[in-house]
Amino acid sequence: MMNFATRPDEPARNLLTDLLEVGLATALKRVTLADDAIEVKNMSQVLTSGPLQRLSIRDLAERARKVDRVEITTMTSSKGLEFDLVLILGVDQKRVPFFSSLNNAECLAEERRKFYVSITRARDEVKIFYSGFVEWKTGKDYAGPSMFLREIGLL
Repeated sequence: MMNFATRPDEPARNLLTDLLEVGLATALKRVTLADDAIEVKNMSQVLTSGPLQRLSIRDLAERARKVDRVEITTMTSSKGLEFDLVLILGVDQKRVPFFSSLNNAECLAEERRKFYVSITRARDEVKIFYSGFVEWKTGKDYAGPSMFLREIGLL
C-alpha cells in the first residue's frame, strides 16, 4: 500500500515510480491513453533530472494545489478543506435541512452538523444565500430561510 501521507519529505519522483509499479505503466500502454503516457514521461524527466528533481512529495502537492479559482463542492465533501471565502447557496428550509430530515432527529442532527462544518471551511469570510423558495417537479413552495440560520443567530 502506498501511503505518502507518512512520507511527505520523500522525493516526489518516488511517488511517480510507485504509481508506475502498481499499475500506471500498464494502463498507459492503452492506445486511448497515449497522450497521458507522453505527459507522464515528461513528468518523469522533470522529476528525475529536470528543474523539479529536488521536490519532495509535500512540495509537489503544494505546487499542485489549485489557487485563484472557484471550487464547487457539496457540504458533505467540503470536510477537511479550507477556503478564503465560502459561499453557501440554497440555505432554504426544506433544502437545508432537506424536507425528509425534518421529522427525523438523527437525520436533522446530521444535516445541522454538515451545515456547521460548511461554515467552518472559511478562513476569512462566509456568505450565505437563500431565496425563500424551493422548487420541486410539482412547482414552487415558499419555505423561508433555513431554521439553522435562526439557530446561529443570523435571523
